[in-house]
Amino acid sequence: MRTKLTVPFVANPPKPNKGSIVYWDDDPKGFGLAVTAAAFKSFVFNYRYAQKLRRIHFKPGLTLSQARKLAKQYQGQVASGRDPLGERKKVEGAEKNTLRAVMDKYFR
Repeated sequence: MRTKLTVPFVANPPKPNKGSIVYWDDDPKGFGLAVTAAAFKSFVFNYRYAQKLRRIHFKPGLTLSQARKLAKQYQGQVASGRDPLGERKKVEGAEKNTLRAVMDKYFR
């Protein structure tokens, strides 16, 4: 659903009866607020990379202005041919494959 995201709207968005809904903002393109029936909120950014639709969910606790800035950064990365979600997954995967992570898992 297309709507202008404002601080009051983000603080108390209408939630769907079931499932989830995304309220899309106009600036930047692809930026929105996903809301679940349980009232969980997450900022998201949609983009296309290698002809596939990709969606990044932002970490919780961001303000609307922080999320907008981050979405604009992602938009710039996509415009320069990069895949922000793929890069984030690589970093997270590398953190799980450290010697410490393997040892901690082994000793648990």
